[in-house]
Amino acid sequence: MANHIIYEMPYSLQADRVEGKEKLIQLLDQFIGKGNGLYSFWEISNIRIYEVNESCQELYFVEMDGKATVKESGLAYSQSYVSMLRVFNGEIVLWREYFNPIELQKVLDS
Repeated sequence: MANHIIYEMPYSLQADRVEGKEKLIQLLDQFIGKGNGLYSFWEISNIRIYEVNESCQELYFVEMDGKATVKESGLAYSQSYVSMLRVFNGEIVLWREYFNPIELQKVLDS
């Protein structure tokens, strides 16, 4: 990740844009951090990567499936994700992630 990475979640329940590597790491730690995260178990599988080249920047689309167990309630969480990654000079400069917020809201409300 580039130090100036931009992470966007157009259908998020919380902040829809995070700027900077440190802030993104803090956000990710809230959900998937081993000690502090929302989940006691987290797994990404069935990863499919599609590359699109544009001049000096590279664009990737990624599809993946996630499974987790919510630490507090023990509820199972299942989600499909689509991410767009823009890479410049070998670093991710833009990560835009799409997912169904209703599935997340279900396990957070229970």
